[in-house]
Amino acid sequence: MRCLDEEVAILQHMTPYFVKIMQRTATPGWKLEEPAPSAHSLLLTYDGWMLVEADGGEYTASRGDLVYLPPGKPRRVQAAQHSPFQCYEVDFLYVCLEWRDSRWSMTEPPLPLETVTHIDDPCLLSRLLELFSSLTKKWQSARPTRISWCRALFTDIVLSVLITQKELHVNYDKIRKVERIINYLIDHYDEAISLKELADLNGISIPYTNKIFKEVTGTTPFDYLATLRINKAKELLSDGHSVSSTAVHVGYADPAYFSRRFKQKEGISPLHYQMMNRRVKSS
Repeated sequence: MRCLDEEVAILQHMTPYFVKIMQRTATPGWKLEEPAPSAHSLLLTYDGWMLVEADGGEYTASRGDLVYLPPGKPRRVQAAQHSPFQCYEVDFLYVCLEWRDSRWSMTEPPLPLETVTHIDDPCLLSRLLELFSSLTKKWQSARPTRISWCRALFTDIVLSVLITQKELHVNYDKIRKVERIINYLIDHYDEAISLKELADLNGISIPYTNKIFKEVTGTTPFDYLATLRINKAKELLSDGHSVSSTAVHVGYADPAYFSRRFKQKEGISPLHYQMMNRRVKSS
């Protein structure tokens, strides 16, 4: 994928603490008022109507609306009389842990979410409903690993929304198609791969495959494949494999061509890279 905006990229290191995870079915006129809540709240409405007062504004939310309520600010959530809402709800706190400059850094960056975000991409909405459902079920289970599962699912929810809407501005269906291609490249990087094979994975044309891959990743499928191969080659060279053996292992039948591609990417030949790596290890 493309390099993320810094405020989104840091959220990949999110470590949430869950106060409550639930699937709420409101009754007509149900309401909740909190003058100074201590936790963040994230709600995904999938039926009915929700009335929200938060951050000095009044909002309505219905199917496909993601509602974010930060802590410390008065909030009021109420169900409409004629059509009370159903939603998934997560109340949480979080920090982001990063390894920087040989030490752990703990920060609490803001979540760049609007009070109400309408998910108009049907593929993304389907994915979010699936993730929220899995998150709720995992939270309710008694499995000893449930916290780890819930953290992974929740981070997936947050990043799926931010990457799709804030970063890439492309629909989630394109992202899923590109992810399918990337997974195939990772599994088959050591084989001869054609653009037709990649297009056939999604049942789309070769030009459209190139187009959406470039939109989502910023590069072409073959450039992406070359990067995968060179990164794997660096691992093999570091472990003492010969240049010719490495070339074959990463999908290049001709060691001379592999050496040219390696130098194009890394600025040095594979043999030079291997020698430098040995010197670093021995020092």
